[in-house]
Formats: sequence, structure tokens, C-alpha cells
Amino acid sequence: MISGAEKKDISQKLKAFINKRFNFNYAKAFAHYDLLRNPRGKIDVHSLEALLKDMDIGTMATRLPMARDLLAELDKDLDKSITWKALEQFAKS
Repeated sequence: MISGAEKKDISQKLKAFINKRFNFNYAKAFAHYDLLRNPRGKIDVHSLEALLKDMDIGTMATRLPMARDLLAELDKDLDKSITWKALEQFAKS
């Protein structure tokens, strides 16, 4: 399980990453990762894992469990995916 300190660290890194790579455009960042697997307006665990990799967070062995933990925290409707609003709220928290 991901700790509160780890979540805060990831949140801060996510905000910085989106600001740098996507010029503060959360919708554009979300669309990029949504298109990686199955463009349907939501990010699944594997797209979240790819985002963590692009952010240089974790290792090959730790990213998928970390992505699963984050998804469990952010998936409000329990459909095993997250919306761009949820991602944006997490980054800004």
C-alpha cells in the first residue's frame, strides 16, 4: 500500500511533470495517456504505470503495484480507471 507521504510526493511530481511536458494542460496530458491503450476518456492501470515511468518514479518492479494503489485511491466509481478530473485533482492536492 502506498503511504500518505508517497502519495504527496507523487502528486507534486505529477504536477511538475504536467506543467513542464504539457504546459499546464491536464486535459492534454490525460489524452496522451488515454490514447496509449484504449481511448475511452479514462486511464487504466497500465496507462497510469506508463505515466509513472515517464515521470521516472519507481522501478520496473514497483511501478505496477504503485499504479494499482493509486488507481484504488482515485477510482471513485470503481470501474478500474480514472477520469482526467480525478487525475487533475490528485495533482493539485
